Amino acid sequence: FTSFFNIQYRMQSDLAEVISEVFYEGRLQSAPEMEVKQEYREDLDSSPDNMVAQKKKSGRVKSSAKSRVKSSAKSSAKSSEKGRGKAGAQARPAEDKTPGPSSVTLLDSSPMRPVLTQDNRRRGFQPVNEVHLALLTDLIRELLTVRRVMLRDIGIIVPFRSTVWHLRRELRGKHRWYDLEVGTIHTFQGREKKVIILDTVMSGEARGGAVQHYSVRPFDEAKNGLSVPRLLNVAFSRSREQLVVVADMEHIRRVYGRKFLGKLLEKLPLR
Repeated sequence: FTSFFNIQYRMQSDLAEVISEVFYEGRLQSAPEMEVKQEYREDLDSSPDNMVAQKKKSGRVKSSAKSRVKSSAKSSAKSSEKGRGKAGAQARPAEDKTPGPSSVTLLDSSPMRPVLTQDNRRRGFQPVNEVHLALLTDLIRELLTVRRVMLRDIGIIVPFRSTVWHLRRELRGKHRWYDLEVGTIHTFQGREKKVIILDTVMSGEARGGAVQHYSVRPFDEAKNGLSVPRLLNVAFSRSREQLVVVADMEHIRRVYGRKFLGKLLEKLPLR
């Protein structure tokens, strides 16, 4: 006997909606407090209007009336007050109208023409996608500098152990991001992070002067059965606030277009 708990209290509601539709036939619902939070707003501190509004609030904008004669003090103060009022009025709507991004987004790498290669220095299947590595690096920088997310709150999920070791060497060795966790889906099972980046890694592979597209076991139910939707369910439900999926959609449509992974990724909003 099994019971299905149809209300979730952990993920943002728009991400939970995708998971509900794909994995639970629309039965999963979100608690009211899980409505999408707008924590990832653009930093408006550098905008002139907002700087004026902040300085006014903190008392750093001083009236020029004190340095003028009494005869012009009143008119100067009134005009200054009007100017500051307009600046504040302009700053508030700009901040209110700035939308936070969706809690789940798809970053399509196909316009950058990624090509998979193999790390021949090691034995076995050693896929390397340099385009995806560059995208991951840019994403992490954005999360750190613009979104102000701590490294320990970010997790990167990849389908292959060999890719885990490759990314750890690159991201920790070159950028000293030691608190950034990289692992497979199994690594993150039963755990969660504030932000999860799921890198599908795969693109067409350069072989003998041609580019060959093929499926891999973690994403192909013809090779891995029901484990595919189960593992993808785990990967998609590890983030509390934001999930970004990095995928070469040209490759995905070619290889997995009619399979579970392809149908799932087509439902995600593009970044």
